[in-house]
Amino acid sequence: MPENIGLDEILRLNPQVDETLLEQAIELLHKMRQGGVSRRGYNLASPYSRRTIPISKENSVDPRTVRVGRSSSR
Repeated sequence: MPENIGLDEILRLNPQVDETLLEQAIELLHKMRQGGVSRRGYNLASPYSRRTIPISKENSVDPRTVRVGRSSSR
């Protein structure tokens, strides 16, 4: 498990980072989390589940497709 590092550690390891911009970004992140915005996550499927492919109306029938049936002239 990665350990949580503090603001001082981030600034010490990255001298090119502006402290005020980093603090503003962290505050904005907190406000977004309070507003209901959550992390995206990896969205990985379980290796034990089957893959499902969504079928939309657009892809179900192609109007250019010709279906040939049996002839009714016996």
